Amino acid sequence: DENSQELTVTNGAYTVDSGKTYNYSVSKAGYETVKDSFTASDSMSPITVTLPLRQIELDETTVVDFHPGDKKTVSITNADSNLTYTWATSDSNVAELSSASGASVEVTAKAEGTANLTVTCSNGVSKEISVTVSKIDTAISLTASPAGSAGGEISQVELTVNGLPDDATGSLEFYVNGISQHIIANITTGKAWTYASADIIGDMTFKAVYGGDARYNSSTSADVAASYKRNQPLEIDDADYHNSGEKKIIREDVEDAQKKFQV
Repeated sequence: DENSQELTVTNGAYTVDSGKTYNYSVSKAGYETVKDSFTASDSMSPITVTLPLRQIELDETTVVDFHPGDKKTVSITNADSNLTYTWATSDSNVAELSSASGASVEVTAKAEGTANLTVTCSNGVSKEISVTVSKIDTAISLTASPAGSAGGEISQVELTVNGLPDDATGSLEFYVNGISQHIIANITTGKAWTYASADIIGDMTFKAVYGGDARYNSSTSADVAASYKRNQPLEIDDADYHNSGEKKIIREDVEDAQKKFQV
C-alpha cells in the first residue's frame, strides 16, 4: 500500500505525513514486543504503548514418571539473551539442580517425594513447576529345584529369584514353611540360595522377599509349593505273618512291598 510505510523510532519525536498509515513495533529487554499501526492526521494525539512483561515459557509443565537416579533437562523455550535466569528447588533431597542459572537446568531425582522448581527472570517474572519422584514397583518370582520328588532322598533345594532389574540392589530373604531361613544382604552378590537340610520331606512351601532399595520398591514372591517323597524300607518277618492260617506271605511279596512302600 503506497500509503503505508515502516516507522522506526528510538526514544524520540518523529514526523509523519497526514493521511498515511504507519506500522510500528516496540521492543524492550524484559518485555513482550508490541506491534500495531496508526493513520496519521493533523489533529492526532501522542500514542501510548504499554509493554507487558515477558513471561517465562518452559518445555515442561510438570515432571512425573521420574524415579531416583533419573535425570531430566528443563529448558526455557522463549529465553531472551538480554535477560538472566536463576533456578531454585524447594527440596534438594528430592530434586537436585545441576546449576542455579541459565536458560536450562538438569534435574536429578534423588528420593521419593515432591518438590517445586522455580525459575526467576531478571525482569521479576517467575515460573514454577512441580516434580514428583517415585520408586519403581517390582514383581519377583521364585523357582525351586527340584520342585518335588517321587522317591529318593533329597538333601538340598536350589531357590532362585527372578524378575528383578539388573541395576537393583538391596536384600533378599528366603522363607521355608513360613520361617525365615536366610538373608542375602545385597543381591549384587547373587539372587539364589541353596536350602540344605535332612528334613526335606513331605509338603513344603518356599517364599522370597525383596527388601527394595533407593530406586525400587520391595516385593514378595508367591508361595512355591513342593512335595518330596522318600523311599522307606519295610521290614516284615515272613515267618510270622499268614492269612487266616491258610496262606503264608512268601518272601517275594515282602520284597515287592518294600519296593512300593513310600512316605
